[in-house]
Amino acid sequence: MFKKLKTFLINISVSVVTVVIMLAIIEFAYNMFLRKLFQKPVPIVTGTLYQAVQPDTLLGFRPYGKAFQSGKKTYLDTLIYSMSYRLDTNGHRVTPDSLTTKEKFAIFWGCSFTFGDGLNDHETIPFYFSKNSGNYQGYNFGYSGFGPNHALIKLQHDSLSKNVSQKEGIGFFVFIHDHVNRTIGSMSNYAFNQGKSPDFEIENNQVVHKGFFRDVHPTRTWFYSKMAGSSFFRFFKIGHPFRLNEEHFTLTAKVLEEISKEYQKQFHNDQFYVIMYPSMYPEDYEADENIINYLKANKIKYLDYRKLFNPVQKGNYIPHDNHPSALANDILTKQILKDLKMR
Repeated sequence: MFKKLKTFLINISVSVVTVVIMLAIIEFAYNMFLRKLFQKPVPIVTGTLYQAVQPDTLLGFRPYGKAFQSGKKTYLDTLIYSMSYRLDTNGHRVTPDSLTTKEKFAIFWGCSFTFGDGLNDHETIPFYFSKNSGNYQGYNFGYSGFGPNHALIKLQHDSLSKNVSQKEGIGFFVFIHDHVNRTIGSMSNYAFNQGKSPDFEIENNQVVHKGFFRDVHPTRTWFYSKMAGSSFFRFFKIGHPFRLNEEHFTLTAKVLEEISKEYQKQFHNDQFYVIMYPSMYPEDYEADENIINYLKANKIKYLDYRKLFNPVQKGNYIPHDNHPSALANDILTKQILKDLKMR
C-alpha cells in the first residue's frame, strides 16, 4: 500500500514538474522568437480618462465624485476617439438631460457599455433614452469594469434612491456576455482587477456576499496571478475556466435576480428589466440562452436584444475599441421604448 502511494506521489510530482518546465519553455520561446511575429500595435490612451478612480472596501474600486475627465485614444496615427465626461458628487456619470428634471426616472446599471467608454456625455445609453422618451430622466449608474456583482453590492449597501429626484420610473441592467466572467471571478477578470472584486456564492440556494474574490479563493488567485503574468497566455487569451458551465450561468442569473429584488425594495416598483445586449459571437448568443431560461423561469423581466443588430458591424462600434457607438445606443434605446410602449 505504501509503495503504491509512493509511486503515485512520484508520478504526480513528475507530471507537475514536467508541465511547469513545458510552460516555461513555451514562455521563453514566445518572448524570444515569436513575440515580434504575433504582437500587434495596441491603442494608446492619453489624458485623464481613467484616473478618477479610488479604492473601495466593497466594490474594489469606484470613481471619485465631482470630477471632470478628458482624453483621447489613438491607434498608430489614427484617432479612435476624443471624449470627456463629468461625474456627479456620488461618482455617477452625468447625463446632460439631468440638468432639467423630468417626470420619471430611468436608471441604468452595467459596465463600460452603459457608462459610455469612448463617448461624450450626450452619446450614452441613458442620454439617448432620456432624449428619445421625452419624459424620462436618464441616470447612469454604470462604470467601466463593473459587472452584476458590482451592481448588487452597491444596491445592498447604498441608498441609491436618494440620488434620484423622481418618485416613479424604471430600472435596467445592461447585460453583456463577459458579465459571467466578472461574476464568477475568471482569470480574465483577475487580470483587470487583481481579484479585488465582490465575490458572491450560492449557499442553501441563496446568493451570499463573501468578500473580495482574492480573499475567498486564495489558491485560485495565486494561480491566476502566475498565469496573468505570462505574455503567451495573455496574447492568445488562454484563461480559466476553460469553458463556462451551468453553475457559472446559474450564479450570474441569480445575482441578476437579486439586483431586481433590491431595485424593487429601494424604488418601490417592479419595473426592472435585464437588457440582453446584442451578441458579438454566435457562441455567446447560444451560451446566454442559459441566462434567458433562468430569467424566464423566475419571472424576471428581460428584453432579449441579442439579435437586435450586429455589434461588430461598421457604424455600431468604435473601431480598435469594440465599445458601442452613439448610433448603437440610439438604436437600442428606441427599441426599448418601442417594446415597452413608452413613446
